[in-house]
Amino acid sequence: MSSKIVAAMDLGSNSFHLGVVRVGADRQITPIVKEKEMLRLGEAVAADGYFDAVAIEQAIATVERFEKLARAHGAEHIVAQATAAFREAENGPEAVAEITKATGVPIRVISGHEEAETIFFAIRSACHFGTVPAVGADLGGGSLELTLGDQRQLFMGRSLRVGVGRLKVRHPLGDPASPASVQRLREHLAEEMGSVLDDISSFQPTRLILTSGTFLALGRLAISMAKEHDSGEDGLLVRRVSADSLRSATAKVLATPEAKRGQLAGVDVRRQETVAYGAVVAELLLDQLDVEEIWLCSWALREGMVLREIEERDLLEFAFEPSEMRTGSLDYLVKKYQADSSHSEQVARLSRLLFDLLSSTLKLDEGEFSILRAAAKLHDIGNFVSITDHDRHGAYLIKADPPRGYARRELSMIEMVVAGHVKGELAESPDLGRHDVDTCRKLVAILRVADALDRSHQQLVKGIEGEIRPTGLGLKVVGSGDMSAEGFALRKKRRLLEEVLQTNVSLHLVET
Repeated sequence: MSSKIVAAMDLGSNSFHLGVVRVGADRQITPIVKEKEMLRLGEAVAADGYFDAVAIEQAIATVERFEKLARAHGAEHIVAQATAAFREAENGPEAVAEITKATGVPIRVISGHEEAETIFFAIRSACHFGTVPAVGADLGGGSLELTLGDQRQLFMGRSLRVGVGRLKVRHPLGDPASPASVQRLREHLAEEMGSVLDDISSFQPTRLILTSGTFLALGRLAISMAKEHDSGEDGLLVRRVSADSLRSATAKVLATPEAKRGQLAGVDVRRQETVAYGAVVAELLLDQLDVEEIWLCSWALREGMVLREIEERDLLEFAFEPSEMRTGSLDYLVKKYQADSSHSEQVARLSRLLFDLLSSTLKLDEGEFSILRAAAKLHDIGNFVSITDHDRHGAYLIKADPPRGYARRELSMIEMVVAGHVKGELAESPDLGRHDVDTCRKLVAILRVADALDRSHQQLVKGIEGEIRPTGLGLKVVGSGDMSAEGFALRKKRRLLEEVLQTNVSLHLVET
């Protein structure tokens, strides 16, 4: 399938953001253009409770400009969502209707929980943080979204009314911020955030992932002050920063007069009036969450909007079939972890032939073949970590960086099959019942034989024939060239297949 160009408009309380991206059939997104307009609508709503005519005119002009820019870059679909300021303004629905009528861009006001979920979806896609719970924090003009989850699922998502615009109007810090005003703000934040942070802390997260403008500005300042360097990118993760460096940055911001904050490294002059409020929020997060690592993530609501739309297949004609989505994701992981793609394709093809031959006897269906196919494609990605124990490393990578389009149970089965394909041994899994484990054992037996049939990584085997007789399963393997390596590996790895079939397996290699 050819790629599509999609635009996402995040109509936030502090800024309006536009992102135009190219979306490939493998669900990877490539940025084309980004644009931001700081309107600070959240401050107006916090002060007056509604949007005045000037604010609505500014919003219309910005959305019109964004729409033209998106179309100029070839956007075929535009997704627009509005957040806290529009949720809370007395005339929020009327403002949305007026903007939509003037611009022709449909706008949907999302709930706080949906905003948190969408941000988490983006973070999880950008940052591969595995099975250990991680906290996500996105601070906007009207709200703070806190999320807790691992690579597979969201455990908790909360939207709190402590955005920097709201805090600036209702809890002024002074210029520069006075210790007394900072303390009062901390007490207010502790009251608003305390119970949620207590709940999050009970999961013992080890990583805090900060995203969006205010937090990223603080992170850039922290890196500059500490003269730190990136410790390496992880997916679309931009930076990593130490807690001590971030604390130094927050202290620097609070001690700097407002007019000079825009001169601090990494702090946009347009944020010099509000970045101090973000500093106090960041300090409270560091105090309440005993985390070992802090990451700064470049993806947030905009990217989450695009990904959610794709996942939910709401993009009109741009709707992926599940199999197509899975294929693209599997191919992406094979490439990302530098596996031998020709070998993985051959093992997947041979797995198909063996499955067709044995599925009736083993009582397997097409849904279970999708598990086998994924495991066949990914069985060697663990070599990226180490050739030794690559089966175990491969299962870990699948857990930490799962392919798209699979349910949790399916992913657990893929992990189990990959983990068992070398030794033929299966570990217990809390996510799988006995029937699923028995199915995985059958799939491992097939995968081991398919892997053996390309032991030389030369794709010599062209076909497989066979039938189950009273004396056992007779396999006729047809190929070209010297298949002695395949024959040796096949005789070594057939034992598990004999066990699940409860019969002998005999081999006949035919070289053409």
